[in-house]
Amino acid sequence: MQVFEFHFNPRQKSGGKNLPYHWSPDLAFNSYCSEPGNIYEKRLGSLYMVGLLKSVLPQNVHFLDKVAETIKKRFYRNTLSAPEKSLKASLKEANEFFEQTAKKGDVSWLGNFNFAVLTLRNYKLNFTKTGNIKIFLVRNGKILDIDKKLNLEDIEPYPLKIFGSVISGKLMEGDLLLILTEEVEKFFREEKILQDIADFTQFSNRNLHQIFDEKGEKLNTISGVCLAVLLTKDAYSDKKETISLKQPKQAFSLKETFSPVLKFLAFNHSKKKIKKEMPPSAEKKSEKKPDKGGYKLKLPNLHFSFPGLDVFLAAREKFDDFRNSLVFDRKLIFTFLFFIILALGAFFSAGEKKDKISDYQVRLDKIQENINLADSYAILNDANLQNRAGKILKDCWSDITSIARETQDFPASFYSRVISLKNDISQRLEGFNKVSDLKNPAPYFSFSAENYIPHRLVVNGQNIYFFSPYGSNIAVLSPEKRLEVIEEEMKIDLAQNLEEGIVLFSKPDKVMTYNDGKLFSSVLEKPYEGFSFDDLAVFGDNLYFLDIKAGQIIRYVNLGDFDWGRNAFWLKKSAVGKSLAVDGSVWILENGNIISEYYNGSLRNKIELEIFPEMKDASRIYTSASLPYLFVEDPLQKRIVLLSKEGQLIKQIRSDKFDNILDFGVNPDAKTLWILNGMDLYKAEI
Repeated sequence: MQVFEFHFNPRQKSGGKNLPYHWSPDLAFNSYCSEPGNIYEKRLGSLYMVGLLKSVLPQNVHFLDKVAETIKKRFYRNTLSAPEKSLKASLKEANEFFEQTAKKGDVSWLGNFNFAVLTLRNYKLNFTKTGNIKIFLVRNGKILDIDKKLNLEDIEPYPLKIFGSVISGKLMEGDLLLILTEEVEKFFREEKILQDIADFTQFSNRNLHQIFDEKGEKLNTISGVCLAVLLTKDAYSDKKETISLKQPKQAFSLKETFSPVLKFLAFNHSKKKIKKEMPPSAEKKSEKKPDKGGYKLKLPNLHFSFPGLDVFLAAREKFDDFRNSLVFDRKLIFTFLFFIILALGAFFSAGEKKDKISDYQVRLDKIQENINLADSYAILNDANLQNRAGKILKDCWSDITSIARETQDFPASFYSRVISLKNDISQRLEGFNKVSDLKNPAPYFSFSAENYIPHRLVVNGQNIYFFSPYGSNIAVLSPEKRLEVIEEEMKIDLAQNLEEGIVLFSKPDKVMTYNDGKLFSSVLEKPYEGFSFDDLAVFGDNLYFLDIKAGQIIRYVNLGDFDWGRNAFWLKKSAVGKSLAVDGSVWILENGNIISEYYNGSLRNKIELEIFPEMKDASRIYTSASLPYLFVEDPLQKRIVLLSKEGQLIKQIRSDKFDNILDFGVNPDAKTLWILNGMDLYKAEI
């Protein structure tokens, strides 16, 4: 870290000539920078504080120093704690100091106290503040106000709580933190010094002084602190992990494999070389004139005796056998060549895998950098930057998923890092995508095959109605969890909630209305031959049917007394989809996880469901005029997704137990979600 501290015009306690008119003798300010003093304190990192106190009474001249010392001592006291935990403990002790000071009757500092505390370790930032101090992050020419996210709490007299929330996030090398007191921040903004700093290609003390020199006398009008912390590589950052390919144990040695061939070639080469170098006359002489005592001549039974001749002949015989085996035994030759190919393949494969690991290592480092970038954007109270962070993490997820798939057979030390990064990204994406994971929900009600097998459900008032296209009965579950089965002679394909009762549809064309225990039925006229009643929605007691194959929506108008009049084409053109919902607009869930909104027969908006985990096969959409959300069923991902009607993600309700989602329903007050999973009904609070 490189730290730059600037104190502008400290105010004097005694009057003086030629002082700006707004100067007063009652202002105190200071900055406090603490670097780790030993290897134990390095675990906690660096501590930076900036304070300003207005309306200073004589007894409080050193008030800021006492606060800073209290925080510093407590922060570095327990070096085994995490920096964030130590900071919170320090702030708690500081709040106790404020409380004790107030109990002694000294409350002059209340409302006048401004203080910021930051910790940095390995580019991890934790910070809090109280009062009008501003904290900016300068990155790539942009100025980000990162303290907007702090939820500053009202100061309560007893127990006194001056410091509240702590914000954490990841920064990057080259980032610049600026901590400015109120007057300095206002001056920097009005004189465009903040933008000048952001425009620096390289931040330095010299560049900053150049700006200050240009402002000249204007600087005499302000008092306060500018603390700048430039994030650079230092001795406190962790070293990057090095992944080295462990050499696999070879089943055989290349040297041992090729040794017989090498010896054979060397023997023949040396033999030919000796013959070539020996002159013919010498060869003849050696045959005619052996050394004395070298042999004995006997007649008539002659035999020759050379020293070591037997050993030589035995060795020569064995070598000839080996050579003949190589020449005549084809199986041995092919086996020999096969092992040569295996050896060469293993050798080059090891080298190739080592090169691949180096390439993957670079990709993993880049992914980690992008994760840190997303973390730094995520802590900011800026919707655009947070959306950007989410997109960065989605790209990281795509990359790490590909790497994990391609490196399963790599060394365990490498693959464990891949999986660790994948888990980190998954957790962050779940946070960004508002996943409410129900770990072990208990069924609200369980059906038994002997009583009723449900397939679809409709919520009406306090009752829940169940039906199935594979059976002929309707079941009603009361708030007291009593199940009543209503005997009917026809299967129910579709059903929806009405203001009074429920509407049921049985293919090919029969509509029934169930209300107060009574069943009314009528027959619908088909709009054209082959129209398929694939999905049903209700709005204002009018019925809307979707023909999935033709992409047509047909509306049947309620004529009263549970009768529906002649149909009408609602869309000017076809809209191919698999489910519809109506609330005044008509919402079509299309293939490719797109929701189209139609109004007055024309397309108004398209919403792409770019959420994590990625939609695999969304099957149903539901809403009504009384509900504020769109509900999307995604069985393969074991969840129900809630969206605003502008397309913003509200919540994802999922559970590993939702492994067979058949249908869902919503209470009219939009507070309770009912999920039918197999034979179990689950209740989830929205």
